[in-house]
Amino acid sequence: MSQDREIIAAAALKRLQELRFTSPLYKKFDEDHQRREKFRRLIDVGVLRPNSRSNAIKSLEVLLDLTKNILENKNDKKYHRFKTTNLKVKRFIMETPGVLQCCIELGFEEKAEDYQTYYVFKPKYMANLSVGASMIKEALDRERPKEEQERDALEKAKAEEIAHKVKIKKQFYDDRMTVANRNRTAIHTRTIIESSVSGGLKHGKVHTLSDVI
Repeated sequence: MSQDREIIAAAALKRLQELRFTSPLYKKFDEDHQRREKFRRLIDVGVLRPNSRSNAIKSLEVLLDLTKNILENKNDKKYHRFKTTNLKVKRFIMETPGVLQCCIELGFEEKAEDYQTYYVFKPKYMANLSVGASMIKEALDRERPKEEQERDALEKAKAEEIAHKVKIKKQFYDDRMTVANRNRTAIHTRTIIESSVSGGLKHGKVHTLSDVI
């Protein structure tokens, strides 16, 4: 009986392995998984690591806009290319480390036309584009809250620094006022004493300190 169960289990495992390598469902899952992992490395290691979070996020937003335009306008070729001299493209794709490599993996290829350099999307890479867009969005959903937290922390630190400077300045002026008031009191007291002593001498009477205070 135990031997029969082992035979049945082995047959089921063999059948499952056959399905894994022949079923379109399994094949698609495996291909998408590999694509996701590749884009995750390109984004996390290639874009986020060498750039500031703010610049990386802006670059990924530009990439996401490019992918969304193509996915929403698959038959409109004007959305399938970008010029390298465009100011936004130049700053956030061409000059930001790692971003152009993501573009190439999404399915863009370099092409020269009329002495201008373009990157043109090839429709055969539509699967790459779709998976890449989802991974870019995933990265943005993860990084945007971090950027907001960093911005809030920076603003809080600046506010605390300003408050500290105001407090120090106020303390400085308070100390000066205290010294000034003390000096005025001393001068006033000395004037009274000198006046009293002078008056006493004039009338033949010597005042002690206790007499004038």
